[in-house]
Amino acid sequence: MNIRFSTLLLAMVFITIVSCNRNRVINPFEETIGTYSIYGAVELNEEQNLIRVRDVTIPFLADSSVGYEDLQVSLTEVESGKVIGLRDTTINYNGNYTLNFIVLEDLQPRVSYTFMLNFNDNEIVHSTFTMPGVGNLTVSRDPVQNCFHKVRFIWDNVLAPEYILAEAGVNYDGQTYWGEVERVDEPDHVQGTNTMDMQLTVRNLLVDIFPPPIGGEGASNVPPEFWKPEVECHQLDNNEVYIRYIHFGPEWEQFEESDYYVFDMLDSGQIENGIGFLGGIRRGMITFTVDDLN
Repeated sequence: MNIRFSTLLLAMVFITIVSCNRNRVINPFEETIGTYSIYGAVELNEEQNLIRVRDVTIPFLADSSVGYEDLQVSLTEVESGKVIGLRDTTINYNGNYTLNFIVLEDLQPRVSYTFMLNFNDNEIVHSTFTMPGVGNLTVSRDPVQNCFHKVRFIWDNVLAPEYILAEAGVNYDGQTYWGEVERVDEPDHVQGTNTMDMQLTVRNLLVDIFPPPIGGEGASNVPPEFWKPEVECHQLDNNEVYIRYIHFGPEWEQFEESDYYVFDMLDSGQIENGIGFLGGIRRGMITFTVDDLN
């Protein structure tokens, strides 16, 4: 699942243009005739959200102005019918021209939107997505007494099928290292509630950040709870621990257990009469401290 989380981060930031080191790639060999792809991860509280559109019959390296002359695009709030402003822009990623539509207004939590393409005299491609809710992450201990005390992490207002993926980070050797929280425990819905939680020690988190070699402490017959991370608490630069997470809207449910996000997103069927995927997310992060690293 480390690959899964990394792929998600690549997907998110390539679409939102927040960072230059993450990407979401559409299959360049797609040959579906007359079909548009729509893909994006629109984010709550993001200054600039982009929704990307591509005519899959046009080669990636083609001139960006070719093939989109008659395309009409709209983004509408489903319940109210309110039309959300969009502005088109073309971005050149190493010779690959991409048509992007900048969302000119803030999107709202738990509100559904429809993104629609109209072309060739009323041929329609569209996708409806719902933004996630806004919740908080709390920890049962802050500061944590030591690296062996179990801590409960609780996310509120996660209304299924919304869900959370989390990473833990620490400072070591002058850098911040991250790992997806998955080996000992991971965020899971608390039955009968709208919360998700996980319970583990800081040392357990280090197993996700600095996993031991498979065959050693990471052998399959040893429960991960008892694995020894390659970097121990006393070796850290300071006593700060970070938890950052992505809160996914309901459309992402189909990918929650998948290890192949890029391919599943391409062929998800979520785009009516097209291919690709469009969904809402919200990011968050907290910092807590550990009193004793020894």
